[in-house]
Amino acid sequence: MEYLKSQNKEKYKEEMADLFFKSAQLIKDPKGEPKSFYGAAIAGAILAGAGLFLTTFGLVSTLIKKQVNVSAAVFFIVMYVFFIIIGLLSVLVLSSRKRIKNRPDNDNRLDCDKEGLKLITSKDERKIYWDNYQAIRAFKYTMVFIPKDRKGMCLFVPVENLGNVTAVIEENGISIDVIR
Repeated sequence: MEYLKSQNKEKYKEEMADLFFKSAQLIKDPKGEPKSFYGAAIAGAILAGAGLFLTTFGLVSTLIKKQVNVSAAVFFIVMYVFFIIIGLLSVLVLSSRKRIKNRPDNDNRLDCDKEGLKLITSKDERKIYWDNYQAIRAFKYTMVFIPKDRKGMCLFVPVENLGNVTAVIEENGISIDVIR
């Protein structure tokens, strides 16, 4: 099987970065429409910023009124920690997405045969058997090999390879769903 590179690398990388965070949803329901974490991450960052601002405003007004007691101090500390954790998680999701999207284009290859997939990288090669996958899902620019459980590894491949993979599947009578 000849491995084909994506014709639209930027769109492929962007879609792959989004699908990377949705892999748990795809494992649970391969035919379902995965929900985006990107909007939730941005909303979390905005919520954290607004929460920190309001907590600071409340702390300053409490200090001006000189009504600080132990319970007020504990409340403000807990609120600060809560909003900082939300902000950090949001920034982590956004930066991870950007890192995946901007990763260098390696000379990775994928070979298919009747036994399974062979992922060939510059460092090593791995054999992954068809029994480990429940479905192959084709999106606009990306094709995802979806494992049966979370222990497995999702493989993201340019959708240009869909024809070659389905030909190998049909030729060898392999029982795996191809969802378009």
